[in-house]
Amino acid sequence: MKSWKAVLMGALLIAPTAFARGDLDGALTHYKRALELDPKLYEAALYAGDMYFKKGYASTDKNAGSELMDKSGEWFARAIAINPDRETAYRYWGDALSWQDKRDAARDKFIEAVVAEPYTRSAWVGLSQWADKYGVHLVHLRVDVPKDAAADDPVWGPYAAARAEWRTKRFAETFPAERAYRHSLAEEAAALRAASKAALAGKELPPSLANIIELDKAGLLEAYVLLALADEGISHDYDDYRKSNRDKLRRYLTDYVASGKN
Repeated sequence: MKSWKAVLMGALLIAPTAFARGDLDGALTHYKRALELDPKLYEAALYAGDMYFKKGYASTDKNAGSELMDKSGEWFARAIAINPDRETAYRYWGDALSWQDKRDAARDKFIEAVVAEPYTRSAWVGLSQWADKYGVHLVHLRVDVPKDAAADDPVWGPYAAARAEWRTKRFAETFPAERAYRHSLAEEAAALRAASKAALAGKELPPSLANIIELDKAGLLEAYVLLALADEGISHDYDDYRKSNRDKLRRYLTDYVASGKN
């Protein structure tokens, strides 16, 4: 008698072969079988949903196709439950909802894909295609931070001073387990807040600083930094931030990037 692992590997080998020859139902059967054998197998749930999607996409009956798209969503949801921090199932689900012309629901799934893996190109593909379909211009709020601001600069001096303090002192205090300095989310947010606080005392508020203040009041400054200003150092803070702030990342993308208002 074959072990369950052998049966699982067999199912995973047969499924793509069946798909390649156009046997979507056969592939679906094997992907479902694989998930029964290993309930934590993300790809099995993902590709089962994809088989339903492809069946719906090929349907000449709009109602039948829509029912199949709904079914695909059930399987994409299973994949997401297995691993909510992978972008693919969200993006595939967004494709199904977009096919059904469910504009806002599709947008929400494409945004979840970005929240899952914002630093991969594939995570943004669905949202970009959604924006093209509905004539929405995706754009971040503009914050032009000079790379060489001097400490006596009336606008960006406080930003430069705050960053200098982080490099020489605060990073080591805040991240004692890290041996070498890096640009961090905490540093960038603190520096932007220092600049905006100083600017509020002036007579005129530059657009960049007005945007920083708006984001900070909305509780979205850190989300903005992670999604619009991240470099290699800042990106290291993303996973920890997302653990308890997923809603803020979603909100920034929904209310600003994909709102069509900017």
